[in-house]
Amino acid sequence: VLVLAPLPLLLRQAPGTPAGGAPAAVEAPAGTRAGDTLAVRFRIYERVLFDMLPDAMPLGVGGGNFRVAFPRYRDPAEIAMSSRDGAITTRVTTAHNDVLQLLVELGLPGAVFLTLFLVELGRLLASRTMHPLGAAALLAFLPLVGSRAPLQNASAALCFLLALQLSLPPEAARPWCRFPRFVLPLLGLLLLSPGAMMLAGEQEGAAFVRAQAAARATAPDDPAYAARLGAVVGTLDAAVARDPLEPDWRLLRAQILRRNAADLAVLHPEWGGEARIRARALYDLDRVLDRRPFEYMALAEAGAHGLEEFRQGFAGTKLREQARAAIETLLELYPGHPQATALKETYERYARIYDVLGLPRGDPKWQEGRAFLGRWLASDPGNRTLLYLDLWFRLTSLHADEDVEPILDRLVRLGNADLFAEVLSKLQVSIGKAQPGSLPLLLRLQDRVREAARDRYPADQRFR
Repeated sequence: VLVLAPLPLLLRQAPGTPAGGAPAAVEAPAGTRAGDTLAVRFRIYERVLFDMLPDAMPLGVGGGNFRVAFPRYRDPAEIAMSSRDGAITTRVTTAHNDVLQLLVELGLPGAVFLTLFLVELGRLLASRTMHPLGAAALLAFLPLVGSRAPLQNASAALCFLLALQLSLPPEAARPWCRFPRFVLPLLGLLLLSPGAMMLAGEQEGAAFVRAQAAARATAPDDPAYAARLGAVVGTLDAAVARDPLEPDWRLLRAQILRRNAADLAVLHPEWGGEARIRARALYDLDRVLDRRPFEYMALAEAGAHGLEEFRQGFAGTKLREQARAAIETLLELYPGHPQATALKETYERYARIYDVLGLPRGDPKWQEGRAFLGRWLASDPGNRTLLYLDLWFRLTSLHADEDVEPILDRLVRLGNADLFAEVLSKLQVSIGKAQPGSLPLLLRLQDRVREAARDRYPADQRFR
């Protein structure tokens, strides 16, 4: 309470900004420097005090849940300052004030507990029961409590305060606060379990950094590259296993799997192919967003993942809509988020093409989408996504022998065994439903596709 009292006097409202509202623009306010930590803290305090705390009352958001709930309340101006106008990605994991954090996470019960603690602390200091060195240490700790949140969250704060109470001489404690001496060692042992998991996870994090550096220093055509890229994923597998309560390991693994899915599918065929590797990444993302539904980086990753699935044909309608929802959520939380804005624009362009693929060839919308794709592909002939979409347009509108060679050209240029298998599977279905007039053309195309797949992937059982 004493630490919080002066804060409203220090807060400064940005010119032209309504109280409790977001600034009209996301640029850093005039008179502040990008990365100005004090200005960033004041913005965080303002949002916590006037927006988050009233919503969290009376019971709070739960111990350790500040980082989960706060992204909805972030000030776009604070984001601009802390991220250096979008140059880097930032997130707020604490309130930078332990008292604020305790109140937000535990609500009125936390306020009662904190008040009792301060009263007892004042009594101990006034009676000089506490050792002078202990009193000096606590007083020196207060500035950090008010500006850096060294206790991190309410759960850790309560453990710290309980340990402090238990460490007092029995005669200094209230009768109802006197515990047997074995309680303090027992509390320490209980806290060792999550602490040990964190240390084990961080140890694997160090191994991940070393493995990633080794993989980056190795050329993709080097025989050692497969083992080193696999080791990068292996260290994250170990980190997830050893520290399952930390979603960041899953988020990092999802990013690595998504960005290297094609290489990993070729270098490690035992992993089940690109589609299965991407499914692993999506599973990790789902688990992260279950725990932290407003995590900016996870939402951006979900949008990017869905867009890539969308581009490459792995995504069904549900996944595409989930990715779109993730992008929209991120833009609501952070209007003008650079990655989300770019993803949305790209998504809408691809959707303009993809959404008409199932329409009849003569439909005006189909013709419009086909023409749009043709213009886009002419301006960017090496775009694999556009090649993929052009392949499916040609497959769905197959009507003459001259269409066979362009289809084979797209398949070979895309160079994806799973795509060959998918095309063969769809051709088999089409052959079963074909009219007599179109059957010979479909059979010829099927033979040519299977022959090309055998030449490129002689060891793949699917093409034998």
